[in-house]
Amino acid sequence: MPLGLAIDPAALAALCQHYHVAKLELFGSRAKGTARPDSDVDLLVTFEEGQTPGLEFFGLADDLEHLVGRKVDLLTRPRVERDDNPIFRRGVLSAAEVLYAG
Repeated sequence: MPLGLAIDPAALAALCQHYHVAKLELFGSRAKGTARPDSDVDLLVTFEEGQTPGLEFFGLADDLEHLVGRKVDLLTRPRVERDDNPIFRRGVLSAAEVLYAG
């Protein structure tokens, strides 16, 4: 796992399946290799087609924080793809590293 993230792949897969996650990607300082020891974990989630998580989104974020042992900043890929700021959009999407693909 990238930059000191000791994530159990089986636990991550089980969590993603529970929340109907199609893809989970790492971005930000941990993906770029510039993270500090106290850096949070920036994650990009794509849910399975037809899934609208609602409040479960926050449950996923909380469960991911417990799994990685750090604060998680969770964004959805469609939200980033629609973002009005092209610099932000390009920065996130170009650095995204797949952690899970179901």
